[in-house]
Amino acid sequence: MSPVALSLLSALVVLIAAWRARLSEPDEARWVALVGAVVALLASIAALLWSLGGGQSVSASLWGLTATADRLSYTLAPSVSLSALAVIMALPRRVAHSQALSRALTRLATTLLGLIAGDLLTVALAETLSGLVPALSVPSRPARVALWVSLGLMWLGVLAAPSLALPAPEAGLGALPLTLFLAAAALRLGVPPLSTGLLDQLSRGLCASSVLLAAPLGGVVLLARVVHPGMHAHAEGAQLLTTALLALALLAALTGITQRSLGRALGCSLAASHTLLMVGLIDPRSAAGFTGGELLWSAMLLAEVGLVLVYALVEARVGALSLHTRHGLSDHMPKLARAGLLLSLSAAALPGSLDFIAVELLLSGEATHSVLGALLMSSALSALAFGIVRVHFRVFFGPPSLPNARLEGLPRELVGLSLLLAALLAGGLAPSLLPLLRAAP
Repeated sequence: MSPVALSLLSALVVLIAAWRARLSEPDEARWVALVGAVVALLASIAALLWSLGGGQSVSASLWGLTATADRLSYTLAPSVSLSALAVIMALPRRVAHSQALSRALTRLATTLLGLIAGDLLTVALAETLSGLVPALSVPSRPARVALWVSLGLMWLGVLAAPSLALPAPEAGLGALPLTLFLAAAALRLGVPPLSTGLLDQLSRGLCASSVLLAAPLGGVVLLARVVHPGMHAHAEGAQLLTTALLALALLAALTGITQRSLGRALGCSLAASHTLLMVGLIDPRSAAGFTGGELLWSAMLLAEVGLVLVYALVEARVGALSLHTRHGLSDHMPKLARAGLLLSLSAAALPGSLDFIAVELLLSGEATHSVLGALLMSSALSALAFGIVRVHFRVFFGPPSLPNARLEGLPRELVGLSLLLAALLAGGLAPSLLPLLRAAP
């Protein structure tokens, strides 16, 4: 079976599992969702092994829509599937209701479809289906408005595009559709100053909607498949835009350091990370930087989902936390504290992790063309790493705040987090297994 057919079949199975989970009781829904996520993970691993065995890009057409399995889908599909599996396993019981698990599976299926999208219309349809899930469910009104506006801008870009084929680098893309696509992706990712929805949702508490909204699932395929090749005809504008985005990433990371709310501190860090991701995916000047952006997306799906899950599990046990004081929770939940520390260090580009390789490629690509850009990027990365580790120390270090309380994570929660950590370390220690790096020029 070809990788395209395998991806389509796994997405169909996941959608059926999402429908079945929505009709089930919470405990049964989790098992149904686990089956769907495991099927997607096994199918993505099979496609990855096929590519490692010498398989190349494969395209197919169905009902006038084009699907393509290539190095991006081979590398990203396992990360997307594994992050969804971890969410389903580790989501706290009080928020893991049937609808939440069904939404997680639906976003998994639509993202898998987006990864194999081979034309502009298929990309837009996949992004729309992925965006409708949070747009109809998140409690935050600013987040819902941002999602609807993003979808509207994207479809305006589709209408303004000269054709429905993916743009070729030598042909580029018109300034109007390119601007609309950039704005749509920035809104979906929560890039400053368009991060109001992301910050508002996370400040409300780390519920299931917050975990799903924090994962960078929407807008990224649009950047990688459409915007990046279209930017080749606008090199000067791309340089100005990336410099501005790097300055915004630095500002967001510094703002996160000053926050006393756990949700807002995480939101600022996520906004800064997503801005760096956008920089890597739109800059046409460096192939290394673009590969770094693609790898950074894979790493973020694992590290950011893991981080938000850790703090969601903590808040499910002790309630909302302020970063004004140290809470000393490592004595009460040592295994969760260790998992949180490793995930925090990985998100901060710990050597030996997948994030480290992605950041190294991203920084080397920027340093090749702009000293100012390299300075801004390194400063943003440093501030981001400090902010992420600061949150961990505030939550888990200090004198114990709950004497004689034992609030350790459940086995399924710890297994879900361990799978994310294992993938991050495997990608960092064995990068030759990643099709993105094997095919890099």
